[in-house]
Order: sequence, then structure tokens, then C-alpha cells
Amino acid sequence: EEEYDRYNVETNTYHYFVHYLGWNVKWDRWAEELCIYEDSPSTQELASKIMKEYKSVKPKKKNQKMSIESLNAWMKRRNEIEEDHYRMEKQKLSDIGSSDVETVGVKQNDQNKAVYDDGK
Repeated sequence: EEEYDRYNVETNTYHYFVHYLGWNVKWDRWAEELCIYEDSPSTQELASKIMKEYKSVKPKKKNQKMSIESLNAWMKRRNEIEEDHYRMEKQKLSDIGSSDVETVGVKQNDQNKAVYDDGK
């Protein structure tokens, strides 16, 4: 569930307040629109890939924290997984043919992260 609240002129993005249904409010947060995914089989597959990778690197003991180096490596790996996902989605669309679907591509934002470009 999300609510529009503000537009950030500096980054040219909207921010949404996100509450995860069934989760404690301590997990609520503000998120840029590029961090919010549509619920689809493709994004569910992405989420499972990210979770599988995270389980392989997360600390094994309860209350143990990741080192800064491990955390940085994990964030880099997560971004790689997302970029691979965007590339595969773009390839699927090009295989179907741009005349059959609305063009959705990948572009780089100011933070050099891959984001969807809906062609608008």
C-alpha cells in the first residue's frame, strides 16, 4: 500500500510512503518511485533471486551484524541482480517486438542505477 506525498525536484522523482501489509509499522518507510515495483511474476522472480542471494551472505548467528565490507559487497551484488533483471525484461520485450507492446527500456539515473524507462 502506498501514498503519494512529495516530489523531489533535485532528483526529479516522486517519493511514496510504503506500508507492508501484515508487517509491523517499524518497517514503514519513504521510497523513491524507482524502488517500487509492480507486482508481477517477473518481479516476484526478482524478489526470490534477491532473497536467495541474501540468505547466502547474511550473518549466520542471531543479532550478528554484517561488516561494512560485507554490506557494501551485498549492495553491489543486489544492484547487479536488479540490472540483470532489467536487461532480461528489455530482451523479452525486444523478442516480442516493439509494435506489439508499449516500449519499456532501461536507462541510468543520476546515481548510475538502472531504472525502468516507460518511454514517456
